Amino acid sequence: MLNHTKKIREIFEEIQKILFYMIPEKWDKLYLYGSVIDVPGKVEKKR
Repeated sequence: MLNHTKKIREIFEEIQKILFYMIPEKWDKLYLYGSVIDVPGKVEKKR
């Protein structure tokens, strides 16, 4: 579970970097919402 948490944190940080350069206005906060859908029987491919 800890490995998933670290990976999710890395993904959110990457999204934050991308949005920082996409939004031309100055902003103080950015709220992101994400969810993980676990599909029974589906195996995640490792990269």
